[in-house]
Amino acid sequence: MDRFVKKLKLTNDVNANVNDNNLNLEINIKQSTSISDKSLNFKVKRKYTDDYLCFGFTWNGNTDCPLPICIVCGEKLSNEAMVPNKLKRHLTTIHPSESLKTRLYFERLLNSYKRAASGMVKRVIISDKALEASFKVTELMAKNMISHVIGEKLIGPACLVVVESMLSKESKDVISKVPLSNNIISRLINEMADDINDIVLEKLKIKNYFHYKYTRVLIELLKLNY
Repeated sequence: MDRFVKKLKLTNDVNANVNDNNLNLEINIKQSTSISDKSLNFKVKRKYTDDYLCFGFTWNGNTDCPLPICIVCGEKLSNEAMVPNKLKRHLTTIHPSESLKTRLYFERLLNSYKRAASGMVKRVIISDKALEASFKVTELMAKNMISHVIGEKLIGPACLVVVESMLSKESKDVISKVPLSNNIISRLINEMADDINDIVLEKLKIKNYFHYKYTRVLIELLKLNY
């Protein structure tokens, strides 16, 4: 009997040790998994330096997480690629003919792209202003019932002469962008007419709606009184 009790106690002690070991192993696995998950979630945000211009790269996006952009082809890479060896690898493999170029070459290339982009934005702004000016001239012509050909044959040339005489040739070049041809004037007048027609119809709908509602209320009041 004593031998059985001792054997049972020994078995329980062994099972307890095994359970403790399994529990410790499970805790260690969870801790290591948690640490690995944190390391996976944490990513280093790489910063751009001017030295990367030597590899033909500028940057774009958020300053906290900039994205490298190849000046030669315009390809945008991930922030993880913002390291010298990866940028150099792109330059040598994708643009081998540019790999021996100096930093000064890439600086000039970047500046030329910036000037081109600035000029494009400027042209778009001038185009919007030119269209606005064309609308205003068309409105004046329509109010005074002037022939459409006057814009192209008289108003446009007269404006160019006045601007060049009073301001400069550069200003004249800007004014010359204003479209005043016969076809343009006719199209703009039709667009303004359609717009006015839509506004009038909308006002009539609102007026008729309130008139209808007022009539219905009046009828209901009359029914109540009689």
